[in-house]
Amino acid sequence: MIAKLLRFALGQRFVMLVMSLALIGLGIWSFQQLKVEAYPDISDTQVVVITLYPGHAAEEVEQQVTVPVERALNGVPSVIARRSRTIFGLSVVELTFSYGTNDYFARQVALEALRDAELPDGVTPTLGPLATPIGELYRYVVEGKGVSDIELREIEDWVIEPRFRQVPGIADVTPFGGLVKQYQIEIDPRALDRYNLSIGQVSQAIAANNQNAGGALIDNGQQSMAIRGVGLIRTTDDVGAIMVSETKGVPVFVRDIGTVKIGGAPPTGVFGVGEETGVEGIVLMRRGENPTEILQGVHEAVEDLNNGRLPPGIRIRGIYDRTDLVANTLHTVSHTLLEALIVMAAMLLLFLGSLRAALLTAITIPLSLLFAFVCMHFSGIPANLLSLGALDFGIIIDGTLVMVEHIVHHLGEREHSKRPTSVIETIRNAALEVESPIFFSLLIIISAYIPLFTLERVERRLFTPMAYTVCYALLGSMLLALTLVPVLATYLFRNGAKTWDNPVLRWIYNRYEAVLNTTVRRAGITVALGAVVVVAGLALASALGTEFLPQLDEGTIWVRANFAAGISLEKSAAEARHIRQILEKFPEVELVSSQSGRNDAGTDPYGPNRNEFFVALKPYEAWPGGMRKADLVDQISHKLRNEIPGANFSFTQPIIDNVTEAVTGSPADLAVIISGPDLQRLRGLADQTLGVLRPIRGAADTFLEQESDQSQLRILIDRQAVARYGMNVKDVQDLIEMAIGGKPVSTVFEGERRFDIAARFPEQARADAAAIGDILAPTHDGGRVPLSSLARIEVVSGASIIARRENIRQISVRTNIRGRDQGSFVNEAQEKFAHAIQLPPGYSVDWGGQFENLERARKRLAIILPITIAIIFALLFFAFGSVGNAGLVLVNVPFSLVGGIVFLYLRGINMSVSAAVGFISLFGVAVMSGVLYISEINRRRAEPGTQLEDAVIQGAKAQLRPSLMLILVAMLGMVPAARATGIGSDIQRPLATVIVGGLLSTLLLNLMVLPSLYYLTARYKER
Repeated sequence: MIAKLLRFALGQRFVMLVMSLALIGLGIWSFQQLKVEAYPDISDTQVVVITLYPGHAAEEVEQQVTVPVERALNGVPSVIARRSRTIFGLSVVELTFSYGTNDYFARQVALEALRDAELPDGVTPTLGPLATPIGELYRYVVEGKGVSDIELREIEDWVIEPRFRQVPGIADVTPFGGLVKQYQIEIDPRALDRYNLSIGQVSQAIAANNQNAGGALIDNGQQSMAIRGVGLIRTTDDVGAIMVSETKGVPVFVRDIGTVKIGGAPPTGVFGVGEETGVEGIVLMRRGENPTEILQGVHEAVEDLNNGRLPPGIRIRGIYDRTDLVANTLHTVSHTLLEALIVMAAMLLLFLGSLRAALLTAITIPLSLLFAFVCMHFSGIPANLLSLGALDFGIIIDGTLVMVEHIVHHLGEREHSKRPTSVIETIRNAALEVESPIFFSLLIIISAYIPLFTLERVERRLFTPMAYTVCYALLGSMLLALTLVPVLATYLFRNGAKTWDNPVLRWIYNRYEAVLNTTVRRAGITVALGAVVVVAGLALASALGTEFLPQLDEGTIWVRANFAAGISLEKSAAEARHIRQILEKFPEVELVSSQSGRNDAGTDPYGPNRNEFFVALKPYEAWPGGMRKADLVDQISHKLRNEIPGANFSFTQPIIDNVTEAVTGSPADLAVIISGPDLQRLRGLADQTLGVLRPIRGAADTFLEQESDQSQLRILIDRQAVARYGMNVKDVQDLIEMAIGGKPVSTVFEGERRFDIAARFPEQARADAAAIGDILAPTHDGGRVPLSSLARIEVVSGASIIARRENIRQISVRTNIRGRDQGSFVNEAQEKFAHAIQLPPGYSVDWGGQFENLERARKRLAIILPITIAIIFALLFFAFGSVGNAGLVLVNVPFSLVGGIVFLYLRGINMSVSAAVGFISLFGVAVMSGVLYISEINRRRAEPGTQLEDAVIQGAKAQLRPSLMLILVAMLGMVPAARATGIGSDIQRPLATVIVGGLLSTLLLNLMVLPSLYYLTARYKER
């Protein structure tokens, strides 16, 4: 079949040229349509259920909201993980779905299940935006000199957000900070007493005086008119003019019992940048969209807003733009690929000794990439750091290299032949000799990537696009090598192939033959020495550390600072300002912004004690010489811990922080998750675990994920006392919610905008427990009784946050790991935990965070790699028809392992999924080299009268140049990636290091040991 394809191509050369031009055009168009992003979206399909229950403590929200929502969602199909977090007034339940679940299906089944949730009156769960943790594309601050936070927030909510949401592909815009405009009635308790009114009557009066009515149509025979009864509140004066009751015929208005004003609703979070607080907006991308196109739309929206839509003096300033990360990452990738291309060209010219042959081989690179772009576009694979950065041009052109070298060799022999054939005939014969080895070798290389298609969750989304891209490029390379390359050779070499006789290669040939004569005659010693090298190299693997992935550098720092539970938002924001001042003094820092507390939407279930800092860094080129990002993080950590005692700090990056937390439930490298029913028992176990982890070498940023209990002012209603005054519990609860909590009672419309009306007692009337106890509650008989007579008011401790996992309460002890690999750290931690802590019945422990991903990938690869090797063995058996030959070729796999392990050890790089992918890529090339060697030796043995020893030596010598070209070109093609240091290079480096080291050991052992091993096995069979 392959031979027929090759003959067709040479018989229809014009058709092949036209098809090649069509490929170029389609490839360029496909590349322009590709989604371009910095890193692949590695998050699972998730549905986040957000439920606000304002004014209620965490325990009450858990009992009345979180648990009913969890129970309703338990039957949702395809769910692989359930988590929830509950804080004061907020419940967030997260469902994680299995790979391949459609986002809209997941949201639909979740909404259907929520219908069965039994929740308090007025509580309605909503779904979080259809965004992903990696979807934060753009952050901006709304600026206006002399403009209040209320006005800035109003502009953000009603002008800026709607414009950004019009950009195709935007899932949501999340505001943070500022004050939400509110019509506020500050009710005087003494006035209520004077007029014998309750705050409930005030609420009812406002609602009854804020309505419009429709009277259908009036028709006078020639014209019809809509009838409108307009009674909506429009101004603060309208609110003040509402009559609450009347006394002896004299109306009592709202303005008589309190002050009506426009103010800000109590904030849940404070945003700060520089020396000021302000309003921030976070633009979120919908899953699966093209970030490059969306960012272009975002930039156009910013221009539109700043140049006309916003009021004079107010404008948007971007503080984080994903465009910078994409540009930096693509710069790293393009620079690496360009270096590799230059190295390729030089090596091809050196080995082939012909400029035309080098160009013919090199043209495969862009054409294979264009073929890959076409496949990527139609299969929806985006272009990113991994999908493009892991391409090894040397591997891509290996098949073409073998084809061109063989053609040039045959054309050279033709010139010395007594009966030379035509150029086309010579090229056809040369191509037919190697078409089968090329086909099977490239098929084996593609088969080596099978494990990447079987990975799960994070690692699957990370490396499967790369596997598709490489396989597409290899498939294109194989088709080109078997069709277009021979066709172009008939044009380029129509006058023969003139090559330069490389004296270096001639010297290597002569020395190699001498070495072979020695090693083959002492085959047993040679094989034994090779075995010793392999065993020693494999033994060195035990000295390698393990981790899930190397740290992906985003060019920024994300700092989390957790203060003591119960700290006020005002105090927390003041501390955040102090931290910003500290961070801004570092010369490498360009900008610092902070978020204290949570946003109003409830997507982040954090209390006032939680602070997050976005630290934008200057370009690395502008840093002092020798300064690394890790050094800067260490300096910042030391400075903050010295100047802000009592706070817990952790240091990461925005994207990886969001993704890790979404996938594993914790942003840390390691999270020890203890589950059980009792919060106090859980906290005791967590404190013991904290004592175990902190002394372990490598532990950094170690603390409890869930803060300790905070003080609560509990108003425990005395049912007997309430009944004695003829009241209901609800009467007291309504008083608490409105007089103290400031519950909204109605709404004001200002054109398209709407704002709450809230009634509340003044601050001095609710400042402390004594003041709250003095609040008078109206009885049904018109009397007044202090709240302290109806309830016991006391300060108690209560949970600040309650985390749950699979419907069971949990608490997490988190730690980052610095200066040590994850695998050894966790092994030591698990051993010490088992000795120090005895879990009571009903309690369990799980080890999560990044380590959870590492364990999952390790278990999957342990199953799939042997299966893949078996598949490669089956292909080799099919190609050779011999178990022995297939086994000989497969010996190159341990040959390649040795160099990869040694290079990882020498460079101090841990074994990770990225390094494992490097080994997978390596296996195919190593096997291809062995296929060429064994095929050539077998061909020479088939010649009549050839002795075994001569066939082995001459066959190995004949394959020296192809093997040198094949392996050195592939190896040197990855050297730029192995030594790259730019943003986005971190995940390439282990992969490239393994390939470079593995191919080097493959080359040396293949040249020296494989011929001797073949000789030994063949001689054994002859006996």
